Amino acid sequence: MELCSGAKMGDIMKKINHALTLSLLAFALPIYADEEMPEQELSSDEIALLEPTVFREQPSYQEELDITLPSFAPQHKSSFLTMGLSALCPGLGHAYLGEYATAGSLFGSSALFLTFGSGEVAGENFTNSNLLALQNTWFYSMYAAYRDVRAYNGESGYKYKMPTESLADLAWAPFQWSVIKKPEVWGGFLGALTVGAGIGYFILSQQEDTELKLSTSSTFPLLAFPVGIGEESFFRGFLQPMFAEIVTPWGGIILSSLVFGAMHLGNGLAMEPDARRQYYSVSIPFITSFGAYFGWIAYKNNSLKEGVALHSGYDFALFMASFSLAQSASIRKPSFAISIPF
Repeated sequence: MELCSGAKMGDIMKKINHALTLSLLAFALPIYADEEMPEQELSSDEIALLEPTVFREQPSYQEELDITLPSFAPQHKSSFLTMGLSALCPGLGHAYLGEYATAGSLFGSSALFLTFGSGEVAGENFTNSNLLALQNTWFYSMYAAYRDVRAYNGESGYKYKMPTESLADLAWAPFQWSVIKKPEVWGGFLGALTVGAGIGYFILSQQEDTELKLSTSSTFPLLAFPVGIGEESFFRGFLQPMFAEIVTPWGGIILSSLVFGAMHLGNGLAMEPDARRQYYSVSIPFITSFGAYFGWIAYKNNSLKEGVALHSGYDFALFMASFSLAQSASIRKPSFAISIPF
């Protein structure tokens, strides 16, 4: 009876042992849920020898997902369309580029100068001054539009490195010592005045009378500064780089200086036939050569500041002389004559 009870007791202990083993296996199954279970069945002895670490919670590894957003290159803007819009109206090219603040300032300034330049608000000189300011606003807008469309396109497709000064940079250039002290600036100013005076003397030596002859109008002297900014921006900041893209840097200098000289042909229309002939044969070649010099210093320094300082200084000297002589002529008739290329 006791033996039977011992046998039954052994069976009960075996069943308890199997139950514990199955419960341990059930606990360990989730660990291998994502892995293939080995085909070989483990014996109870092997299960008992398993390391305790097997039953610890294992870290789960998830496959890294590539969540990088696709990058889109900005839309390329047409230089031709930008310049065409700026040629139609200052500011339109910048509106096409999405630079609405610059577009508004250029358009507003042009509209203001046009309003005062289209009527007799305060006399002929005031009207002419506003028309001159309108012209140079248009000149600057062409340069700024070409500069900004190249920057918008990341300079992609352009081979000539053009100047990139802002309006504030150019306005300060004639008064900036680091610019004025350069030999090409102060030396160019003295050389231009010397050659201009020599040309004026040559023209006057061909005249039989001593009446006052001014090849410049009595423009207010301070307008020399916006003229210098506008003309340098257009001819050396826009035309020269544009031509250089088509030909070579020196080809751009030559072509832009020829256009610069041709633009001054209109100054001779109000002259007498003899004076006009001398202006076209002597003064225009000088102006064209002066434009080539401007182009060289712009290319040398990759900057418009030197040309603006020199151009403004030379024009200021001419405008001041013209303005002073015009004031003297309104009081008395001078007994000398002057003719300076412009």
